[in-house]
Amino acid sequence: MGIVNNGAIRIGVEGSVSKFNFWKEILKTVNIIEKIQTGKDTWDLLPESTELSQLLELKDHVLQRVQKEVKIVTGEFNKTDAKKFTQFYEVANRIVTNYETSGEFNQMVLQGKSGQRSIVIEPISNSDIPASGKMEITIKDSSGKATVETLINYLLKLEYLRTPSKFEADLNQAVADIIAEGQADYWMVFRGSQNNILGKIVSKDRNSEFLYDTISQNGIKFKEPI
Repeated sequence: MGIVNNGAIRIGVEGSVSKFNFWKEILKTVNIIEKIQTGKDTWDLLPESTELSQLLELKDHVLQRVQKEVKIVTGEFNKTDAKKFTQFYEVANRIVTNYETSGEFNQMVLQGKSGQRSIVIEPISNSDIPASGKMEITIKDSSGKATVETLINYLLKLEYLRTPSKFEADLNQAVADIIAEGQADYWMVFRGSQNNILGKIVSKDRNSEFLYDTISQNGIKFKEPI
């Protein structure tokens, strides 16, 4: 492969973002942010703090990019998007982690022939749940309306919110997989200018050193090792 500039490398179908779990998580994040946004003042259920103010700014960036600029969901994910998503996961993680609760479970979802119903309960721990028999719970809210507990549980569906550091790791792992699974044993990269072309050959064995850059036209762009 040859390029004559300092930009990132973009390849064909091997780099299609639809193949990677991280992209599904990005789209899932967009979907969850949009669904929370449809509820009146739902974000305000979270404990008020400077962290919440930052979180609201970050989710507004996502909504602006998706709904106004029609990006991200169309396969355009720039460096600012990656930075904002990383910050969203980190800030939201701190908010949900700092929310005080005394147990591991605080919500029950009942399903049956009548449909589904969500109930907020007083927190219980895994050790409180018997293998069979009776168990006593205390219902806090059975209205089905959004509460701070259900909102936090909804946000926790996001893998990268639970483990923010995994986001960047998965971006780079996707690139490493593209290189490792590709047919080429070596990558030939040309940089510099047409009057001063600088070329180098990089073995696919160094796949972990190739780094994620951006996403454009539904394809991952990356840079080779220095």
